[in-house]
Amino acid sequence: MNTQTLTVTPGGGSAMLGLLGLQNISQTIASVNLPDGSVIYSVTFSVSSIAIDVDGTISPVSLAVDGNTFTVTMANVPVLHGTNVALLELNPVVVNSPDGYTLVPSSVGVLRQSEGQGENTIGWRHSLSGNDGKFLQSARGSLSANLLSLSASGSTTTFTVQVTNTGTTAVNLQAIGMTGSFTAQGGSCQSGTTTSTSSSTETFTVGNQPWTKLLGGDWQKFSCWMADHWNILAFVPVLPSASTTTSTTSTSTSSTACGSGELALLSRQFGGGFSGLSLSPGQCVDLKFSGQISFGDTGLTIVPTTTAGTMYHVYVMATNGASLGLACTLGTSISCTVQQIPFEER
Repeated sequence: MNTQTLTVTPGGGSAMLGLLGLQNISQTIASVNLPDGSVIYSVTFSVSSIAIDVDGTISPVSLAVDGNTFTVTMANVPVLHGTNVALLELNPVVVNSPDGYTLVPSSVGVLRQSEGQGENTIGWRHSLSGNDGKFLQSARGSLSANLLSLSASGSTTTFTVQVTNTGTTAVNLQAIGMTGSFTAQGGSCQSGTTTSTSSSTETFTVGNQPWTKLLGGDWQKFSCWMADHWNILAFVPVLPSASTTTSTTSTSTSSTACGSGELALLSRQFGGGFSGLSLSPGQCVDLKFSGQISFGDTGLTIVPTTTAGTMYHVYVMATNGASLGLACTLGTSISCTVQQIPFEER
């Protein structure tokens, strides 16, 4: 088998996608001629920039992977004949990391015969057909998850999440998100009187520390602002050390049959070689985080409330449309139920 990489450049050198405007909508962004008999295994996007509009304020977003690319692996790989369409569903999650917005990519990719009707025209948009929905649904992966334990000691937070691939296709686990009852400790985030060098901007940078403009006109370290405005704390799986073992407590569920791994707090300065964690059908893993949850260089550390009855929302972010949400209530044992990931937190 002779595989090769083919570079396809959209007209004008790039294509801009407004993801909120593509809900149940397909947009043609590029085309390429391939010989009959070819097979497409994956499509990789080269990302030049990402931005998010929050209440009219546009802010930059970093990509939560190494480099500036992410790959969509095709769920079906039929031999190409005639005119074909690569249908790529992009369903990323944007989270407030300690030092800025970060996009965690997730996607589903299928190939099908072209239905004509303008599909080959660059920029053409149309509603997804019933067949499109069936193709994408059949390609999606499936996961189950559980919050095994959650504790706090001083400024150190420790928790373990178990994730199991319950589907028939491999998925790449991208991140674990969490929201709930956290309290801040220490730090100093008083507003400053520093002025921007450009009156047209809402953020600027001093050294490596971004600042943001407050409603009163003062400026504040962006990481301080994020400490008050984060919506999902995100943690990424990293390669575990050889000595890593699964931790259990009196309020956790036994998981001796699963592998073990570690989680690291996601930030723009994360340098752990993040590329996700692949789970084959039937595989499960217990992912543990133990450390301080801090925001940039502010000195602020947040810790969870661990009293019985406190609820936390856990979000498992994965490729192939396998992402899911949990609502978990603390107690003698932790009780979790599946819930839909709220759209406003995506």
